[in-house]
Amino acid sequence: MQFHPGEKKYQITSLNETVVRSYLDDVETNYTSSLGITDITSPPPDCPPNRLVVVRIDGRPVGSSQVFESSIERPIKCVIKKDGSCKVDYKMERWVQAEAEPNAFTPRRYTQLLQVQFENLLGGDQEVNVKFTEDGTNWKTERLSQGTLREVARLEDCKPRVQAFDYRILAPLTVGR
Repeated sequence: MQFHPGEKKYQITSLNETVVRSYLDDVETNYTSSLGITDITSPPPDCPPNRLVVVRIDGRPVGSSQVFESSIERPIKCVIKKDGSCKVDYKMERWVQAEAEPNAFTPRRYTQLLQVQFENLLGGDQEVNVKFTEDGTNWKTERLSQGTLREVARLEDCKPRVQAFDYRILAPLTVGR
């Protein structure tokens, strides 16, 4: 994670893990979906680009790293064994505008459990406030000192195509000494 003070932009890393479960005990299941994100902020000049770093299915990398500008869509396919599960995880590095940029998440499928965590990996002694909402109206602010990892939400039974949460990352509170 880094902060560009001139443009008030953060480069953040998102780690996402989805466990897809099949309740069919007599046949394998084909799972097809995609990961996607749109309206991405461009990086400041001479800074690293937005990129999808890795996608893994059951721990095995699929595809290659991909640099992108303002959006990305990557298809996901896997086979789930009888009465089994499949883990899909990915890592993405992207830039976000401090203070005002929406960072909403809407699941594409029914989700039994959605956990949201934030970690401040800025260097030095920089603290960060993250504003977070589940309903778009009631915002709570979490203050994260450098090195702090905090779960801010544990959402159950999220419906598909219904926004589950949104957040804003505010400018750092202190600058490294």
